[in-house]
Amino acid sequence: MATMLLLGQLLTTILISLLVISPQANRVGGIVANNVRMVGATLDALPAEERNRFIARINASGTFRIQPGYGEPPGADGRPSIIETTVLRALALDLKQQDDMVWRGGGTTQLWVRLRLGKQGYYWLSVAPSPGWTPNGALIGSVALALALSLAAGLALQRRINRPLTALAVAVDAMPDTRLVEDLKTNSPVEIAELARSFEAMATRLASQDANRTLMLAGISHDLKTPLAKIRLALALDPPREDDTTAMLERQLDRMQSMLAQFLDFGRGVDGECIDYVHVRSAVQAAIAVTEADVTVTGPAAINRLYVMVRRQSFERALINLIRNAFDHGEPPVSIDLKANADNVEISVRDNGWGIQNEMLPFVIDPFVRGNPSRPSDGGTGLGLAIVARFAREHGGGLELVNHEEGGLAAILRLPIADH
Repeated sequence: MATMLLLGQLLTTILISLLVISPQANRVGGIVANNVRMVGATLDALPAEERNRFIARINASGTFRIQPGYGEPPGADGRPSIIETTVLRALALDLKQQDDMVWRGGGTTQLWVRLRLGKQGYYWLSVAPSPGWTPNGALIGSVALALALSLAAGLALQRRINRPLTALAVAVDAMPDTRLVEDLKTNSPVEIAELARSFEAMATRLASQDANRTLMLAGISHDLKTPLAKIRLALALDPPREDDTTAMLERQLDRMQSMLAQFLDFGRGVDGECIDYVHVRSAVQAAIAVTEADVTVTGPAAINRLYVMVRRQSFERALINLIRNAFDHGEPPVSIDLKANADNVEISVRDNGWGIQNEMLPFVIDPFVRGNPSRPSDGGTGLGLAIVARFAREHGGGLELVNHEEGGLAAILRLPIADH
């Protein structure tokens, strides 16, 4: 906007120079040329004793000054301005016989021109500057004032547009809560209000889709858990004759329940959970207790004082997924290393398996992607790490997978430290 304003002022200045300054300078040059001719004719007509008195009366008027052409005029220490140069050019055209015309810049005073006045020889002539602003100063001042006013208006317009846009961004981040959007619809410019209505309609559609998704997940949970429970009950009442068959069926049932739980976790997301202060080490110990796994926890004593602002149940589910993933797809022993820096806490879950091919590391956290596609399915869904990665993003953190230099895979969960 500032560049456009500057270009506009430059174009305006050029047009003023061509259409206003140049014609006026030519007119002033013509007037000065006529005065020069009249003064020269008057000096030729006056007797010698009257000429000095005539020059003194002209100088006393304060508008037009004349002094003998020898020496230098007072204050001749500068260069003529653009307007003065234009006037000099016009004056030279009108006084073609003055082929030896000489000028001296007057600096902060007036411009002096030496030329012949009739038959009396050379004189220095000057027009006294008008009080107040010079033409150049007035032009520069008007351009600066116009630019300042334009920039002020542009900043005011930008703030008027940016304020509701910022509020709209906050409202979008707060979806599906549409109360902020409702305020924008009534207190914003027409264009922003229309955009707010569009976002409100989108939020309504998303809320409807979420409701349908929740209903579908509830139905899946009910419809699948019931037959699974009946199968378990039938196995308990009438087990197969061979123990291996019973153990195999129970393992498959456990996998089906685990897969169902992961599908529900991934589809449900974090709806309905409140954000709270969660003690990091306590959450890690709770996740280990749920998995009933043999896991070693290491970390400095300072970790015992650290909290994070997260959804507690989602945090524990993420840790459980990392621990189970280490046992299911890696090799024991599994360890958890807790670290912290100025901003984040790092929870590194490491196994001692074969790791993952380096080119696969960026993709393993995507839904339904397994670390080793050539490996036969072990009943996993490929959603465990995707659930953890989504949890980390929603809480301002991240999940990174690295092959440990001593072997095995390390899944590093980073979360911002909360003041508590």
